[in-house]
Amino acid sequence: MLAPGWYKPTLPTAAIGLAVGYLEPLASIPFALAVGFLLFFHRNPDRRPPEDPSLAVSPADGRLAGGRVMHVGPMTDEEMMSYIDDPVGVSVFMSPLDVHVNRAPYDGKLREVERIR
Repeated sequence: MLAPGWYKPTLPTAAIGLAVGYLEPLASIPFALAVGFLLFFHRNPDRRPPEDPSLAVSPADGRLAGGRVMHVGPMTDEEMMSYIDDPVGVSVFMSPLDVHVNRAPYDGKLREVERIR
């Protein structure tokens, strides 16, 4: 399974590699390696979080680089809203070998998205 958008860099690289390979077969080797890396980079394995509700799950593969502790477990709307003024964040460093997919590690509904530039 591949992450959404995998084809945007992969298909053009493969097309150029095929065109170059038609003219000079050995020159297409770097393109074939690049396509292999892009497919590896955009992999999206099926992940199931543990059933234990007391466990916190990282939103991404990688090394925890920073963060702040938050209440873990069921929360009321009021408890969740208390984090608006003092938000909780986590920083995960993803190496090129890690799966580059961010996941929502808990159930919920996204009610609004705001892009900040």
